[in-house]
Amino acid sequence: DIGFFVGPHFVVSVHWRDSKPIADLMDSVRHGGKIFVDGPVAIFHKLVEGAAATLRPSLDKLVAWTNALEKRLVERATSDFGPEVLDARRDVFALLQRINREREALDRLVRRDVVDLSPEMSFRFRDVRDRLIRLSDEALALEHRLAGVLTLVTAAKRWF
Repeated sequence: DIGFFVGPHFVVSVHWRDSKPIADLMDSVRHGGKIFVDGPVAIFHKLVEGAAATLRPSLDKLVAWTNALEKRLVERATSDFGPEVLDARRDVFALLQRINREREALDRLVRRDVVDLSPEMSFRFRDVRDRLIRLSDEALALEHRLAGVLTLVTAAKRWF
């Protein structure tokens, strides 16, 4: 999670861990920093876009984990299978919460509730928000798949 303060001549970020988008921006600054020509809102957009892009690999890992769990369910579920499915559901839920928090913040930007953005910048933020909506939909579908796996595991325990 990253917090931002954007002013007429500055962008301040508050973050508790290393951030790839911020590191990339700092690297850009060291090598010319042409991004600063567009102003602080454009820089902020780049950071938000970069932060949103870091969510895709997390979702892809969870998809791979779910695929493996479904395959194990069909082939040979072991006694530790149920807790592992619950762990996967917990991770998907945490990612879904993070995506939705970011999406809500972008909704406010797109509606220009928080700050007066130009129509062009509002459009740029809408593009990022739309990507988050698609990620949220994929994560929700993944959560439903895991719920189905858990239902089958529970039913199998009753049968045997």
